Amino acid sequence: MTIKEFAAQIGVSDKAIYKRLKREGIELSSLKTKGSSALSPEGEARLRELYSLQVPEAIETEPGNQGEPGEVESPVEFSTSEGENSTKEGESGEKSVEWLKAEIKRLEELNKALTDERDFLRGSLERAQVSLDRAQQLQAIATAKIPTPRALPAGGDERGVRAWFRRHFSKKENEGGES
Repeated sequence: MTIKEFAAQIGVSDKAIYKRLKREGIELSSLKTKGSSALSPEGEARLRELYSLQVPEAIETEPGNQGEPGEVESPVEFSTSEGENSTKEGESGEKSVEWLKAEIKRLEELNKALTDERDFLRGSLERAQVSLDRAQQLQAIATAKIPTPRALPAGGDERGVRAWFRRHFSKKENEGGES
């Protein structure tokens, strides 16, 4: 087994293993077999000890028992406390069923939480839409109450100081010219 394979097995990166070895002051060459990149059985045991992993019994008893990748071992039968014959495969199946049940429960809780959040957001959106509609109605009412300016007539009814002066002086000129 190489460092990379060991890292994949325990779920960390190989760089993390190298860093941990350096931090612990362990030389990489002391873990490997001479002339190979594979870990020695002692080196593998030391890495497992470093990562607080239990050494599987199959590896301890039979260090040369490594099959081809993808090869499946036949299930080993053993006796349970009730005296029934069972297999490791069956036991792991029970564990996986329990794990799947726990996963289903977790996903159901997550689904419920997401459904509650969705319902909350929908309610918030509806309240925001009602508020927006009311604001638009108020704006329409306010706009309707504002008087629109009247259009000035083209000829005569001008207002303001200039218009007063024009009217005042134009009357005087008209009145003064007649007398």
